[in-house]
Amino acid sequence: MAEKLLVATDGSSKAKEALEFALREFEDAKTTVIYVLDSEKFSDELPIDPMSEEQRSHASNVLSEAEKVAEGHGVEVETVWRVGEPWREIVGHAEEEGFDHVVVGSRGKTGVKRILLGSVAEGVVRRSPVPVTVVR
Repeated sequence: MAEKLLVATDGSSKAKEALEFALREFEDAKTTVIYVLDSEKFSDELPIDPMSEEQRSHASNVLSEAEKVAEGHGVEVETVWRVGEPWREIVGHAEEEGFDHVVVGSRGKTGVKRILLGSVAEGVVRRSPVPVTVVR
């Protein structure tokens, strides 16, 4: 069983389901919830700190909601946010901080939509050095 768990969130209902799953299935793990602001949504000329006050507020709200979900399970979670390509940041954080399992939600896109839009979950699964659970 995982001792140090990383759960990715984007604030969606699927991410909340993934967090709920993680809190039930890995109840004894030290859990961190990560939110990644997708840098591809910025222009090519990124300032040193690309997060606007609105983006910071959104990240804070997403992570606060995750903390409330965890609190409902009687669990305290650590939260962290990063800026970059989501799958890279999730995998990078897992490696840097020594997580032994990652949980991500999946929107279940298939076919052309998945090819055109890419998949954070797929990127994490393909490149993570530790086991990944994808919650659909």
